[in-house]
Amino acid sequence: MTDERSSDWRIEGDYFDGCNCKNICPCIFALDPTEGDCKGLAAWHIEQGHFTSRTNNKTNGNDKNETKSINLANLNVILAVHAPGHMFTGPKWKLALYLDERANYDQKDALTKIFTGQVGGELFVEILPRIGKILGIRSVPIEYSIADVNKRKIKVPPFAEMEIERLTGKDPNIEPKVVNPAFSNTPGIVLNGIIVEKMHFTADLRMCHRLNTLLL
Repeated sequence: MTDERSSDWRIEGDYFDGCNCKNICPCIFALDPTEGDCKGLAAWHIEQGHFTSRTNNKTNGNDKNETKSINLANLNVILAVHAPGHMFTGPKWKLALYLDERANYDQKDALTKIFTGQVGGELFVEILPRIGKILGIRSVPIEYSIADVNKRKIKVPPFAEMEIERLTGKDPNIEPKVVNPAFSNTPGIVLNGIIVEKMHFTADLRMCHRLNTLLL
């Protein structure tokens, strides 16, 4: 008997991130973090998404195909990152993954595979070589809200809170954009006004020393 497995996935929705730097993220231009290191959160609110796995069981010459599709809509995911220096030339990152506690077992399994790079994706091609240690994976309450079209907020009480507001350009009716950045958490996608942000960020990101306790 042989067991052949394959999978495909897709997620759509809001992505935004923020860190402890004092101005617009220098990392997208491969510059030094303004505070000497980068302590940040990357957040996804999945509006639509699926994870589909396929298994082909071959027994005594007979094929039995099984397909299982998991709906990922309306779930939230956060990556907490600590880069103790320049994000690309400095020491490798520490990372923790937080999954929406509303997700069931199959959804958590699918999100874990996606956000740890087990099933591919351009983002993980970019960041996996830079990760030195994954501190853990934990299900937590994640609060996501939209104040208006220009603002997003995500919160993991009591660990972290991040709020972003879109900056305006010369023409306030046109979103400012970053084209051809040196680095992006959303490869191949123009960074629009939700990514180019003003940000209120609070987090005890001494977490790089405490997270093993928090994740227990």
